[in-house]
Amino acid sequence: MLIIIADPLMGEVTAWVNKNPVMVGELFQLQVEAKNVDDPDEPDLGVIRGLEILNRSVQNKTSIVGTSFTSTVSWTYVLIAPAAGEYLIPPLKIGKEKTAPILLKAVESALKSKQESVRLEVVTQPRKVYPQQQVITRVRIIRTGIELENETITPLETAGAHVEKVNQVTYKSVEDGKKHVITEITYAVIPDKSGILTIPQLRYQGDKKTGSALNRNFEFW
Repeated sequence: MLIIIADPLMGEVTAWVNKNPVMVGELFQLQVEAKNVDDPDEPDLGVIRGLEILNRSVQNKTSIVGTSFTSTVSWTYVLIAPAAGEYLIPPLKIGKEKTAPILLKAVESALKSKQESVRLEVVTQPRKVYPQQQVITRVRIIRTGIELENETITPLETAGAHVEKVNQVTYKSVEDGKKHVITEITYAVIPDKSGILTIPQLRYQGDKKTGSALNRNFEFW
């Protein structure tokens, strides 16, 4: 009778990213691998500050070559850097072992930042009115080279006047070879008395699409 005894190798854990540096808003992968580690619990990624974790997967593999036995557990994480700068992925503990730290650099894409923009325009007409006379105010959200979801804008309100939203429409236009998506919100503003009527600052916010993930806040005042 032949009995083969496979000798397990020493425990080893490693971590690496599939690209470094990365672009802001670009998806990248963090791979964490544990070989021959007893009871390899998933590492705690809560120690990573600043990076957003969007997805995870795990894979188990066992191989025997001759008398060598290798058990491997691999975790794959999809992450994103929301802003430019340096991010530290500290040592991750798996069992009694720890990975080496990783210093990740995130950079802005100069070309992309020039092509992408969101801006607000506010147009009022007429500029001079009497009390109880209607002023038409149009707020335009103009997006260039960027797709956004979950968009919100503070409603137009001003002291000393009645404000009513009368229309909202979204349309596309091309100017200087650039495509724009424009949302125009029309308000009727009726002042109660004589004086200076001030249109307050508006706050706009939206989430940028990156594949199936949403990221990056745009806020305008």
